[in-house]
Amino acid sequence: MNDDQRAALRQASVPDADIDALTALDAVALDCLIEHLERAQDWQARELRAAMDGMLDAMPRLLRGPVKKLFER
Repeated sequence: MNDDQRAALRQASVPDADIDALTALDAVALDCLIEHLERAQDWQARELRAAMDGMLDAMPRLLRGPVKKLFER
């Protein structure tokens, strides 16, 4: 496992103990796993944004700005 792969797994919030266990995978399988994790995180971010937009649409306009600031990262 190279440093880029290890960094990608850490960015995907994979615990160090699990990263150590994943060293048994070959390079192709590890790259595939990392790609799937990144796609899952992208999908999750899109779904959270859509849910946030739906929630904001249900709120009175005066509350939207302050609530949006509270939940944005």
